[in-house]
Amino acid sequence: MRIQVEFPAAKVADVKWLMEAGQARTYYDLFNNALSLLKWATEEVIDGRAIVSLCEETGNARHLVTPFLQEAAKKAKQKNENPTHKKAVDEQLSSSSSASVAKRTAGAS
Repeated sequence: MRIQVEFPAAKVADVKWLMEAGQARTYYDLFNNALSLLKWATEEVIDGRAIVSLCEETGNARHLVTPFLQEAAKKAKQKNENPTHKKAVDEQLSSSSSASVAKRTAGAS
């Protein structure tokens, strides 16, 4: 699938900075990493966890809060009240996580 996106100049500068910071060679590499992180964060909040940045020196913690993640957590909480839906979501996440582990394991060989 081909996706085209237009960004304002400030966002283009962010994209370029991120590519340099992470040594992403292509836009695909950058966005693939970004989607992986967003998927992981979404799965975590759906499971009732918080995404936290911890300063190891001071122990200060900062929670990552975004409208996207808040909405995912809210929707999951509402749907988890329906046991049939919860089972389907759990099965889907389990198969998705298993596939990710299999890919990482295969890549490590």
